[in-house]
Amino acid sequence: MRNIFPSLEETVLSKIKEIDNLIQILENIKQQEEEIKSIASKLLNSKLKAHKNEIKKYYLHSKNTYKELLLICIKILLDETRKQGQVAKSNIDFETKIKKLEEKLAEI
Repeated sequence: MRNIFPSLEETVLSKIKEIDNLIQILENIKQQEEEIKSIASKLLNSKLKAHKNEIKKYYLHSKNTYKELLLICIKILLDETRKQGQVAKSNIDFETKIKKLEEKLAEI
């Protein structure tokens, strides 16, 4: 007669490992959200201080996630950078670089 318990034991251990991996993924997501929150807050309090009201307006109409807040901040930074690039006298094609960043952002 074959013993089914070692097989069952392996199955249970495998499921425990799978659940542990899923919990680790959730912990990583939580950590990333905290990092995003910190970055967005720093941007709002430094580089984007002048745009706080504009950002609040967009943010109120979003899902109110810190990821969306950071996306809004990045879009405003891209717009400001584009304007500065148009004024700068340089041989560098800033517009192409900015468009690549916007395309990358659109994929997120």
